[in-house]
Amino acid sequence: MPQPADSNKPADFIKRAVTWQSTPQPQSVDKEPRPLGAGVMVLSLLDGLCYGFAGSVEPTSDWVERTPRLLQQLEGKAYPIKKTVEEVSKTAEQVDRIASISRPPIY
Repeated sequence: MPQPADSNKPADFIKRAVTWQSTPQPQSVDKEPRPLGAGVMVLSLLDGLCYGFAGSVEPTSDWVERTPRLLQQLEGKAYPIKKTVEEVSKTAEQVDRIASISRPPIY
């Protein structure tokens, strides 16, 4: 039997996991009731999300603190390149002006 296209939603995964944990297996005598299993699954997912969030707070705050200093360093390193590009552009404009003045008109 083909599965519907939207069967990969997180809710479907949780539903299948809760159904699996509440189905008696040959090697086990009894299983937990469905509401208990659903609660355990939801709490496990929330715990994982909280753990991931808590783990990302410190690196993010460090990065935010370092950003102004890093941008200043980047600006200091990019300034000579910017000046060189401006000089090359100015020189190219002068060469273009000289070439257009010395070029005889084409009729």
